[in-house]
Amino acid sequence: ILLLSIPFGLNLLLVVALAEFDSIGYSLPPFRFKRHPVAALVSFSGAVSLPFLAGLVVAESSLLNPLLVLLGSFMFAYGTVKNIPDVPGDTRAGLKTTATVSTSLKKVVETSTLLLLTPYIILFSMVAFNVLTPIYLMDLVYLPFLAYWSLGNTRTSDTETQEQLHSFGFIYAVSFILFNLVL
Repeated sequence: ILLLSIPFGLNLLLVVALAEFDSIGYSLPPFRFKRHPVAALVSFSGAVSLPFLAGLVVAESSLLNPLLVLLGSFMFAYGTVKNIPDVPGDTRAGLKTTATVSTSLKKVVETSTLLLLTPYIILFSMVAFNVLTPIYLMDLVYLPFLAYWSLGNTRTSDTETQEQLHSFGFIYAVSFILFNLVL
């Protein structure tokens, strides 16, 4: 992929190299970003923000794109969701994840919910400071989905239900990202 990106210039080559480093470093030694909860979230957010950044580079657009910030923060926060169904197994294996560092499932869900609300605070701020147009407030349609996910996880400790809620959360995340790209 590095060779294929060369014709598009040095800037894209650098972004692609960073994306490769991010994706390989997430799981493989010596970096294994997933071993450290914050590094794991930063790396996880790269799954959306680095391709978006690559698109900005190819289009020769400003890298100070507010959607890059919004979608990157959204994916950072969403990264906390993926470990919730795995808490029992990760705990037994001694893995340190964003979900296992907490003392209870309730606290994990509360922390994830607060982080999942952060992109909405960023969104409100960007609209208030006229960085994004008010049409992006249509994202508020996704808050009931977030509430459903959060309430569902606080009311269960059943792994099967948590897996179903995780799948629901994945649909929420993909829908949020695609909806913003359409806007």
